[in-house]
Amino acid sequence: MFDKRKIRKEMKQVRRNLNQIDNDYSKFVRQAISENKSQDDIRQREDEWHYYGSAEKTRIDELLTQLFRIKADKYDIELPDYSETKYWEEDYGRKRLTRLGRQHVRELIRNERQERWEFFMKVTTLLTGLGGVIIGILSITCK
Repeated sequence: MFDKRKIRKEMKQVRRNLNQIDNDYSKFVRQAISENKSQDDIRQREDEWHYYGSAEKTRIDELLTQLFRIKADKYDIELPDYSETKYWEEDYGRKRLTRLGRQHVRELIRNERQERWEFFMKVTTLLTGLGGVIIGILSITCK
């Protein structure tokens, strides 16, 4: 549980950083446009914006992958094979789930939760029915 909290806290901070980068660079680019800077200067500012923003987005993807690994372990779900490139991407030797990979794992987790819940509901229904039968038998015999 501690790991999930730590990851979520870091993700919140990274998202704040990304919002700050977006706010700062959008102002920076608008300012360059309003000052009639050259297209090269504007493009350089946009490239910087993309560079710093993509680093934060990559970190968010890495943190989400860690969260999905923890959830998959909790429900004993096997993650997709690393060779499936539609589910995994690699950057500097670090593997992380793609958006499609996260959707796939989320669906597997949802299915597992549903199966567990259905089993629990069947057992609860059975026990409730048995309890009702026992109470009925006791009320008839105790008259």
